[in-house]
Amino acid sequence: MSDNTPTAADKARFHNLEQSKLQSNAQIRMAEALEALAGKSTGTYDNLILALIDGTAAGFNRALKTYLAVNGITRDSDAASITKQVTAFYNLLQDNCEWDGTTTFNDPDVASMSTGTRGGDNAGMVCTPSTVTTAGRDDFAGLPLFACVDCNWTIDATSLTPQITAIDGVCGKFVRDDPTKFVGVLQMTGYHYYTNPGEASNKTYLEGYRIGPDASHPNCAPMPEAVNPDGSVRPWMIHGKYAAGLKDGKFTCCSGIAEEGQLSHNSCHTYASAVGTGYSSMCACDLGFLQLMTRIKYAALTLEDSMVFATFYWSRDVATVAESGVKRIIIAASSKNNYVVGSQIIVGTAAGNDVQDAAMYSVSGQNGWTITDITDVTINGTAYAAIYVDAPSTFDTGAGNSDASKNTAIHTVRWKTGSTDDVKGNDGAIDLKSGKYPIKLQGIEFGLGAYEIVGDTILKLYQDTADTTKYWYEPYTVKKVANQSTGLTANYIASGAKFDQSIGEGYIKALKWGKDGVLFPYATGGSSSTYTRDYFWHNSKTVDTREWLALGDLDHGAGAGLSFLYGDGWLGGTWWHNAGRLSPNGNRG
Repeated sequence: MSDNTPTAADKARFHNLEQSKLQSNAQIRMAEALEALAGKSTGTYDNLILALIDGTAAGFNRALKTYLAVNGITRDSDAASITKQVTAFYNLLQDNCEWDGTTTFNDPDVASMSTGTRGGDNAGMVCTPSTVTTAGRDDFAGLPLFACVDCNWTIDATSLTPQITAIDGVCGKFVRDDPTKFVGVLQMTGYHYYTNPGEASNKTYLEGYRIGPDASHPNCAPMPEAVNPDGSVRPWMIHGKYAAGLKDGKFTCCSGIAEEGQLSHNSCHTYASAVGTGYSSMCACDLGFLQLMTRIKYAALTLEDSMVFATFYWSRDVATVAESGVKRIIIAASSKNNYVVGSQIIVGTAAGNDVQDAAMYSVSGQNGWTITDITDVTINGTAYAAIYVDAPSTFDTGAGNSDASKNTAIHTVRWKTGSTDDVKGNDGAIDLKSGKYPIKLQGIEFGLGAYEIVGDTILKLYQDTADTTKYWYEPYTVKKVANQSTGLTANYIASGAKFDQSIGEGYIKALKWGKDGVLFPYATGGSSSTYTRDYFWHNSKTVDTREWLALGDLDHGAGAGLSFLYGDGWLGGTWWHNAGRLSPNGNRG
């Protein structure tokens, strides 16, 4: 294109236009489409549907809703019918829309900056996250390749593919907060292409994302989560929107439930498979998608300049005033700002110092209670802070005793899901930079204060057969839920992205893409302000297997992030900060 003005032939490419120009141009395109329809008797509304896409999120949703409506989809339609027509809608977009954008980064031995240079259709794009009060500017939100909507989904036990049962505000009976219903983020399938650090002679590496295949682009392939078990490619994909809670021994994917801790790679399999045939815990491609969206939408290796999730929220306080029959804990006034309304705390005795200690959650239980209010109070002339919680019944608090087990204590713990539900855009948080809140990216909420376990992947630690002085970390993935195991089997495939164990633990300088959506550390030696800004903990000279613990917990601070990896836990290892996610993407071709 010679400029940024979209026309009817621009295939839904929209750039940085004022809202009025978008609306005006959309009206022209709709008029052209209606004129074309008036002279034909084909009965198709495809041109009109495409004309409704005006570069805004509202326009995209209007197009989706209209398409489904004219094709007979209603509130009472079944999953098979909805899925069929959603597939037809996204096929229409795949055939008629274009977008091909890149971000180019410097090789780590050239520059330490965390940002890259936008290119192609990504040039000039702007993305700023939103809060509950302010909508940030997201130039991607209305583009067909990036527009996303929340849906309910299931897995078909025969085809092992995701089925759509409802779409929020569009069709079916969408439910967000029912533990027996699963919420996902639906969007168009993109094709990812890339080069890895150190591969190009110009000392740069490339991230690209586009509509449709193009063999001229390096490593160009559909997102792994869009490839059906039979090898066909769906024109759409779904990612689990929320971290997993636990209800009746089964993983959830809904709003308003406590993120479950004390999980492991192995128990994630148990709780996901308990849901039914074909259900998985989080896959490497689910994590890889978030990392790719960061690199394309924010042209950066990290989100930390834009938003920080709950990794600076590690607080413990002991009650300063004893009370009976209350739903609050009185703490020092100076500690008031250590806590935020809406988050979770555990309540127990001061004999416990860590979230893992049973004494620390002896009153509330491991998942804690939600803070409903934080107020200043004055008792006997002394100023304090009162932390109110949603306990199901009143309780007594202790204070001032020489025996710590008789004093009440509180500690921050993992958030409940759904804190980002009222955030105005696809990306954002209640507070973007405090490090106390979960965030969302492309509608997917994460960073609730715990690791998320990559359930379809086992980290293999092994000695090089050719050079026995070398030891490697390498992720192995499995493409069918039924073959997920508590140890490596022949069904697991080497990703090809590996890390030399002789390189020290530290902040990650560079990562490399491997097979099946894996993005894995390649070099450390960075810092909290350079390169990815995320930390990699690992073993050295070890032959074994490990679970992949991603993101970071409430206390990981600057070292946490989308590239963070704790690689020192055995496959059955559990702790309070080990959490998971239900995924529709465990069966891939």
